[in-house]
Amino acid sequence: MKRETRVGKASPFYTAHPFHESMEYRIRLTKGRDGFYTAQCLEVPGAISQGRTKAEAIRNAKEALEFVLELLKEKAKKGDIARVRVNA
Repeated sequence: MKRETRVGKASPFYTAHPFHESMEYRIRLTKGRDGFYTAQCLEVPGAISQGRTKAEAIRNAKEALEFVLELLKEKAKKGDIARVRVNA
């Protein structure tokens, strides 16, 4: 069940819920001149990794993404958080 919560005095309402336990993210794979694949999460630009093969790059990107999301989760506990919805 979603609940509306006001964060801070001037913050807008947002739908309060914790980080999702499981989500699907898109990974862009690019092969470099050195033969290695770079893997970057499109939704979380800070989650970047590489590997000798596509499979290795994806595994490494998943690990990097988990690490970045855990850092963001910890940072979210340290202040007022508001959610916004953007139609793109």
